[in-house]
Amino acid sequence: MIKIFLFTVLVFFCMNSVEAAPPDDFIDSLYTEYSILGLAACAFYGDSLVWDGYFGVKNLSYTDSLVNDNTLFVLWSVSKPFTAIAFMQLWEQGLVDLDADVNDYLPYEIRNPNYPSTPITPRMILSHTSSLRAVTTVFSGEMVAGDSTYSNTEYIQEVYVPGGIWYDVNQSFHNFEPGTQFVYNLHRSQAVLAAIIEQVSTFSDSFDLHCREYIFNPLSMDQTSYLITSVDTMNTAALYAYSGGSFISPYGCYASAPWYPGALLKSDPLELSQPLIAVMQGGETGGIRILQESTVDTMLTAHYPSLDPFQGLGWVMRDDFFGRLIWGHYGSSSADFGNTSVFFCPAENSAVVFMTNYAHPDVRISVMDFLFDYVAEEMGIESNPTSVATGLSIYPNPFASSLSISFNLHDPGEVQLKVYDLSGRSVDALSAGSYTAGEHSFVWDVDPLLPDGCYLIVLDGCGEYAVRRVILIR
Repeated sequence: MIKIFLFTVLVFFCMNSVEAAPPDDFIDSLYTEYSILGLAACAFYGDSLVWDGYFGVKNLSYTDSLVNDNTLFVLWSVSKPFTAIAFMQLWEQGLVDLDADVNDYLPYEIRNPNYPSTPITPRMILSHTSSLRAVTTVFSGEMVAGDSTYSNTEYIQEVYVPGGIWYDVNQSFHNFEPGTQFVYNLHRSQAVLAAIIEQVSTFSDSFDLHCREYIFNPLSMDQTSYLITSVDTMNTAALYAYSGGSFISPYGCYASAPWYPGALLKSDPLELSQPLIAVMQGGETGGIRILQESTVDTMLTAHYPSLDPFQGLGWVMRDDFFGRLIWGHYGSSSADFGNTSVFFCPAENSAVVFMTNYAHPDVRISVMDFLFDYVAEEMGIESNPTSVATGLSIYPNPFASSLSISFNLHDPGEVQLKVYDLSGRSVDALSAGSYTAGEHSFVWDVDPLLPDGCYLIVLDGCGEYAVRRVILIR
């Protein structure tokens, strides 16, 4: 059971990148294997752009609608790190307190009725331990065409204060004491932070205007906004789901909701890269400082490590991403309206932004992995120094019928070499037996009936556990 669990983790997070093709060719190859609509991505080394690319269609309703470098995408939960930046800017100015009761800033009282004497704090909300709840089926119904007419202060009163339109003890709160459990809150609790910001900010009526003044404008993020009325909708990728072999778009690109601070920021890859790079570089990029370095350190720290050692304040760490430790956030909707990612690797000083209005989740993981490797190769960085896959080599990749595989063993022993698809199903057993120390190689001749697609070559034995992802394209 332990080996099955380890393999599942490695399949999803530790698939090594394809090394032979440049990013454009690699992404084009993914279009042949997965359902993808529009896609945009970029990769940086420090604050220098290494690569950016734009693929597919932003809106099926228009004939001339190709994704370009100005196309805006809805970011979903990738919005959360930037709400955190806005809050931490006020924190370093002494205008808000991470451990204050949120009621100290709001014109009404929010309390989990199951634990009425325990205050809910901004630190808890940013760390997803607040006990505030977001039920998917409930907040999906709050989505509307056009901008929400609720301010953040008005909305959370309707959700978390008795008598509110959406108030329900079981749907608004978890049954645990605030600060004692980690449960990811999808979007709603971010509106609490935005309401506090509105109460403290000089822009008391608009969280979006506050962010524009203190984040977007300083970093020349001219297109970026939370509000539909502030963006060019003709240049915004429409939201799509994929069902029954077809793309569907119930809301177009005009969808919004009162919980927009946690999910509905709209930006393009190059603009969104600027705050990501600033955080990677201790709060500054291009001579513009948006946070002090000590504030960034506080934000990129797990404040409830016994509950979740990877959750910072609005930012998430992954220490298992193909041998890399990275910070950032994923984003996707409950209805699969696209998915997004922003992550940086501190050890390699690299950052990757990924956006789509619809793509299979495997595409996001594959592209991010490929781009981190690409930056490392282009900049001459020793890529993945802790990767388990250093003893396993494959060529060519992608391939059409035969694959050369080699591995090097430090010690003699029993080794198994197998092929799996991305669901974890074994599709071929290449080798099993005793091997001497040293290098071994042979050729995998693929079964003609095996479908084109992505597969994993897995080496297990002699203290080695190596995984390589390969793409079969005939």
